[in-house]
Amino acid sequence: MPRRIDHLTQESAPAHGREVPGRRRLHNVHEQIQDLDRQMHELARKRRELAGQLRQHRRRLWPRLSRVGRCPYPDGSVALPPVHHDAVGLWGRRLRARCLEVLREHAGALALPELHALLHHRGYLLHSATPVKTLADAMRYEVSLGNVRRVERGVYQAITNPTPTTTTASAA
Repeated sequence: MPRRIDHLTQESAPAHGREVPGRRRLHNVHEQIQDLDRQMHELARKRRELAGQLRQHRRRLWPRLSRVGRCPYPDGSVALPPVHHDAVGLWGRRLRARCLEVLREHAGALALPELHALLHHRGYLLHSATPVKTLADAMRYEVSLGNVRRVERGVYQAITNPTPTTTTASAA
């Protein structure tokens, strides 16, 4: 049975005391790979450093005042106003009542982020681990009761109650 010959191994073995040219090429390629590895490690270190600086700048620009609330988009366009230090926590029936109040006073359609911002301006805080979901659930419940109309996804409008009409029984 013939032996399998590995040309790379044969070239790298010294031949009668002298160095084979293939071994030098192998050593050069190995050094180039090690140099690339060092460069990659240095780039990764620089990237980690820059990412840390970016996190620090974001924390300075948008500090977390509480454990609840919406974070701003990277361009800062839909950032909520800060929560007042003495804000009243809302959930359940009280949340739905304040939302209806805001929607009726606004007399138009409001998107959930706008409604959320108006609640913050009035000194309220959505007391929940997931405030956006809680607000959406409250509006969904009010839609099911017929107090609010869903204009489009995430946009709601209060339904103004028509004046009740009295029906009089006519004498036959």
